[in-house]
Amino acid sequence: LGFIFWPELRASDTNLDYFKAIGLASMGTYLFSLGNMISLRHTTKGLKPLTSNAYAMIYGACALAGLLYVSNTPLAWDSRPQYLGSLLYLAIIGTVAGFAAYLTLVARIGANKAAYATVMFPIVALALSTMFEGYIWTLSSVTGLALVLLGNGMILGIKLPYFARTK
Repeated sequence: LGFIFWPELRASDTNLDYFKAIGLASMGTYLFSLGNMISLRHTTKGLKPLTSNAYAMIYGACALAGLLYVSNTPLAWDSRPQYLGSLLYLAIIGTVAGFAAYLTLVARIGANKAAYATVMFPIVALALSTMFEGYIWTLSSVTGLALVLLGNGMILGIKLPYFARTK
């Protein structure tokens, strides 16, 4: 993924902002992984993915409410249809349906293999960005894409063609 985003990383004006962003991304990755482990534990105890999802959302909402309170950040609300539509889409499709599907995948193939699917998220986002926003692919980003696909294939057990194998 570093290859894919290398041009953007090099174009940065401030290193401090990048270190903050990398720290937040790392923390998010850690918490996501922790959530996978909790979901796996819930699955072994017989809880359904939607139940695990509901608990996670309650805990997340409480944590965010606490952060808002501690940081004295006001809630922002916008009653425009665009805001409400995007809020409903993110809440229902992006969160409830998306996490239910992902947690079902975790239950079926395990957290370690399911986590490799998440490496594809930025690639899907970049494909959409290419179609709708004019993202320009570079040699670095194409190399990163190839490495991500190759790595995922290897982890998921996809056999390489004979000419690409080493003995």
